[in-house]
Amino acid sequence: MKKINLFVLCISIIFIISLKGYGEQTLSPRDSLIYLITFADDDESWKKARQEALANPDLLKEIILLPKAKTNGLPMSFARYNALAYFVEYSYQNSTHQKLFFQTVLKFLKNITQYTSRKSLNRLKQRCFEILIHYGYHPISRQTLISFSENLRAIMIAFRIMHDQALYSDELFMKISPSLKILTAPTKDVDIVLTELNKVLEILDNPKATDSSADGLFIGKGM
Repeated sequence: MKKINLFVLCISIIFIISLKGYGEQTLSPRDSLIYLITFADDDESWKKARQEALANPDLLKEIILLPKAKTNGLPMSFARYNALAYFVEYSYQNSTHQKLFFQTVLKFLKNITQYTSRKSLNRLKQRCFEILIHYGYHPISRQTLISFSENLRAIMIAFRIMHDQALYSDELFMKISPSLKILTAPTKDVDIVLTELNKVLEILDNPKATDSSADGLFIGKGM
């Protein structure tokens, strides 16, 4: 998890004091989770933050997609950074969770200027790229975190969502769809999988100007 610095700590203290100006107002479940995942600083608080985060994926989604106009002074850069880490861990549980994860992160990436300040934009965008491209693997050790078949399933889900969110054009998606259907079949030979993945990469390496966004191509080839 990403730790806060003194500046963010001061901002957060100011925010909490400002809440007291409204009487005995308590934090909402979302803001409570923001506090937990931002200020965890020892084993016990990290454990509690992780437990609460994994038990509340809808709140993680809300934190990631909270418009910057509604942040009310909360330290959202750190909260989002850590929410993304917990969300990817949550997504490893099953395909339904993977779909929610990819829908959320790709929506955030596509409309990132609505959610974060210009100062934090590049760092959070890079964080999204890292999580998507290294999905299912530890980014440094390359240790597998889910099985090959689960990772393949996740890639197929991500490709479909990138099409749904217009990161890929209808024309490009039609080109790669035959390979996606083969890759999502119940039984797959390793050689067949490699052949079809190479076909997809070849299409992504030679796109038309209107085929997709630069981000969509970068993510697809990276995955």
